[in-house]
Amino acid sequence: RALSYTIIEQAIKNSSEELQKYEALGHTPDELKQLEAVKKTWNDWITHLQELNRIHRQRDDVVSQHGQNNTVVIGEKYVAELDQKILSMTLDNRKLFKLSEEQLNKLIMNDRQESDRQVASSRHTGMVGMTAIIAVIVIGAIAMALIGRLVARSVSVPVNQLAYAAGEIANRNRNVTITYQAGNEL
Repeated sequence: RALSYTIIEQAIKNSSEELQKYEALGHTPDELKQLEAVKKTWNDWITHLQELNRIHRQRDDVVSQHGQNNTVVIGEKYVAELDQKILSMTLDNRKLFKLSEEQLNKLIMNDRQESDRQVASSRHTGMVGMTAIIAVIVIGAIAMALIGRLVARSVSVPVNQLAYAAGEIANRNRNVTITYQAGNEL
């Protein structure tokens, strides 16, 4: 029985530590409200559980002492009273535990829904970002093609006119003029 009490106390300690870790995380206002309700019920349950363990130990001590002193008859009534109190407290404690469990499950469900909502929002944001990047790349490619065409044209037109004039001069036509006006490409 002593090992059972130790295991219960360790489980309470571990559970309380995990609840504190959870509490330290960021929460929405609704989650904080639910968390406060869970903590209140949880603490009530732990308080009742610790009291129940105290009475169990008291009962164990009485049974142990009466067994050693051969006074079981005198202690039987007291042990029966303790057993009745243990049963009553166990039933009450079970109700508190079930309420705590329901509140905790509701909180977990809401956390999952909030997490799913945030994941969906992140996916949407990622898709919008990806679409924007693709649009910038396409617009950039079109702009580069247009700028390239303009630059090529601004260089090729004077070069073509010079080639034409050179051909005319080669054919002995010396009255050739070039009328192209541009920046300083050539």
